[in-house]
This record gives sequence, structure tokens and C-alpha cells, in this order.
Amino acid sequence: MAGCGLRIGEVLAARYAGFDNGVLRLRRQFVRVKRVDGYEAELSPLKSREDGECRDVPVPQAVWREVERHVAEYGTGRDGYLMHAHHGGEALDSNYRVDLKNAVKKAGYGDEPWTAHTLRHFFASSAIAGGVSLLEVSRRLGRSTIQITADIYGHLTPDAGGKLRVVMDEVLTGASVVGDPGEAGAG
Repeated sequence: MAGCGLRIGEVLAARYAGFDNGVLRLRRQFVRVKRVDGYEAELSPLKSREDGECRDVPVPQAVWREVERHVAEYGTGRDGYLMHAHHGGEALDSNYRVDLKNAVKKAGYGDEPWTAHTLRHFFASSAIAGGVSLLEVSRRLGRSTIQITADIYGHLTPDAGGKLRVVMDEVLTGASVVGDPGEAGAG
């Protein structure tokens, strides 16, 4: 989730076969559905998508190495799902949250207010702070519009005003501008 910006249901429905050449193709997500005898995971279309539509997510090498390590250590569940219950079936989001909370505590961050969604925020914030455009981050998060991403993370866009001045000076004058934008004659 931290390396690819996935939602819980998406990470639970990620299949080993979905990884290809540095990309994870997401086709569905798991949602928790209440049944007479308890809850179960049920496959559903991705958020803001119709059944059959997919989303491709670039996978950093560090994430791929961890996927490979995870599969070597734990295997895959039914149908090749990376995350699975101890009995091999689909994992519920509630179980994932408990496992994440335990992992955070084990890593020494037990007092931190980390949630699964915190990892998604980490992805978006890190990408934007690193200069990835809001549009690209919005696409990778699987958002239906850029507006949600802009509203939440727009303040993280690095030095947008300063960059805009330089770009417009170059466009208007045809030359690179060096110096203080407040100097006489600027504007």
C-alpha cells in the first residue's frame, strides 16, 4: 500500500499473476459482506470503475522484492492471491487491519496512529513531494477525478509559485531567467 498507493480491498485482491514487467494490473477488489453466519470477502469492481475495467499501477523494485519474499515465505492463497487467511481463503479487511496494527507495534511504532489508509497517504504525499504531478498521482491512486487529490494534497506541490514564475519568464522572454524575481523591471 505504501509503495503503490493501493486501497485495502485492492491489496487483498492483488494476485501474483497480476504482476508483469514492473506493473501490477488490478482488476477487482475485495469488499466485506455481511452474511447470516458472519462476514466474508466478496470480489467487486474497482472503486469508480465498471466491472471488467482495470487499473495498472507501476511497481517499484523495492515492492517487487518484498512481493517475491512474501510469496517465498507464505505462498499464495486460492487463485494466487498474495494476501490470504491462514486457511488459504480470502482475507477480510478487518483481519488485515489487525495484522497491520500488530506489525506496526512489532516494528516499534506502536504508539503511532498508523492505519492501512495511512500507507496510502504516505504514497501520495511522497510522490507529490518528489515532484510527481497531481494528475499522475490521482491516476495511480485510482481516483475518478483529480479534484479529490488536489484538495487533499495540493499544498504539497513543491514550490509551484516559484516554478511558475521561472517558466513564464522563459516563455515570455525566450531566455532562461536568473536572479531575484523582485528585481526592478520584473513583472
